[in-house]
Amino acid sequence: SFYADRFSKIIKEFGTEAKAEDLVTSIMIIHYLERVGDMFLEIGEKIIYVIIGEKIKLEQYKAMDRGLKAAGASNHLQPLDFRYIWGGRSGCRIGVVNADGASTARTVVFKHGPASKLIKERENLEIWSTLRPGLTPAVQAFVPASAGTEAALMLDFLQPRTLQSYFIENSVQAALNGLRLAFTIMTDIWRDTAQEAPGPSNFSLQAQERLPEATILYPSLMKHQGGLNQWRLRSIQDVLSQAIIAEEGLQAPFKCRIHGDFNLSNVLYNPENNAINLVDLYRSSLADYVQDVSVMMLSIIRLPLINSVDRRSLCQAALVVHALSERFAKEKNDSTFSARLTFGLARSFITSTRFVLEERLAARFVARARYLWEKLIAHRQTNKSWIDFKTPLDIINVTLD
Repeated sequence: SFYADRFSKIIKEFGTEAKAEDLVTSIMIIHYLERVGDMFLEIGEKIIYVIIGEKIKLEQYKAMDRGLKAAGASNHLQPLDFRYIWGGRSGCRIGVVNADGASTARTVVFKHGPASKLIKERENLEIWSTLRPGLTPAVQAFVPASAGTEAALMLDFLQPRTLQSYFIENSVQAALNGLRLAFTIMTDIWRDTAQEAPGPSNFSLQAQERLPEATILYPSLMKHQGGLNQWRLRSIQDVLSQAIIAEEGLQAPFKCRIHGDFNLSNVLYNPENNAINLVDLYRSSLADYVQDVSVMMLSIIRLPLINSVDRRSLCQAALVVHALSERFAKEKNDSTFSARLTFGLARSFITSTRFVLEERLAARFVARARYLWEKLIAHRQTNKSWIDFKTPLDIINVTLD
C-alpha cells in the first residue's frame, strides 16, 4: 500500500545522514495522507450504498462493473439493482444483479471471493456443462484478481427454489419429487463418468481436519468423557483417532464425477416443468460418490425443524436418498457401499454441528457420530470383511422428543 511502501523506505533512512526530525515529519505526513485516502474510500462506498442500497466494498463494485461489461450488460449505476443473497461458507459473497443489457434487462449472479476457489468453480462449471448442458448455470464472465487475491464470477441467474425451501415450508411431496429427480440425474452422471480406479476411503481423515471448527460451537460435547463401572466414555477425538485406523485399507471400487457439496441448498427445483439445477460446484471432482450421498442425507436431517411430524418427514426423505443410492451401488457391484457410507455419515454428523444452533440436536448428532465410529471400530477389530457391514439406519431418525 501507499503508506506501507513509503514507511519502509523511511525506516531504512534512519541511521544514515538524513535528519531524524525530517524523517519523523515525513512519516506523519504519509500517515495523514493515508487517513485522507481512507476517508475518500469510505465516502465512495457510502455513495455506492445510497445508490444501489447494499453495502459493498469499492473493490467488489469495480469487479462487478468489469464483470457486467464482459457479460454485455450496462455498467452505469442508475439502472443497476443489486442485493446480496448469501455469504458463502467458502469465503465468497454472492449477490444478484439486475442490469440493462445491450437490448433488454438481464439478471446475473455476482460471486466475489478467493481467486483460487472461483477459478476452480469456473473450471468445474465448464466440465458440467459438457456432461449435462443446462444443468448448471452458465458462466457469463470471469474477472481475475486485479489486486490482492480475490476475483469475481458472473453466472446466469436461475429462478427455481432450493429443495431446502420446500422442506422448510412443509411442501414435502414437492421436496421428495425434486429429490428423486436430482438422484436420477446424479446417478446418470456417476454412471457416465465412472472410472475403474479404486481410491482410498478417507472420511475419518476429513472429519479430523474439520473437528476444530466443529468444536468451536459445542466444545463440551466434543471433549466430554467419563465412565460408569466398567463402561468408559471416550472423547470424540479418541474415538475418531481409532476410526481413522479402522478405515485404513477400505477403498471405493471406482471414481466418478461428484458434486462435492451435494446438499439441499445447492439443488434448485422447479415443480412446474419438473426440472432441477445444481449450483456451487467448487468442490466437484473425481471421487467416491458416497460423499455426495452422505452429505445429502445429513443436509436433510440437520434442517432446523423441531416438530416431531416434520422430523419424521425428514427421516423419510433421508431413507429415500439411501434407497436410491443403494440401488446404484448394487448396479455397480459396490460391495463396500454400506461401510463407506457409515464412515461418511459419521463424518457428516460431526461436521454438521457447525450449522446447528439447537444444542439438543447437536448433542444427538455427536452421539450418532460416536455410535457409528464405535460400530465400525468394533467390526474392524473382529477382522470381519467390510462386505458384511450394514449401515444402522435407525440413526437417521433424529427427533427431539
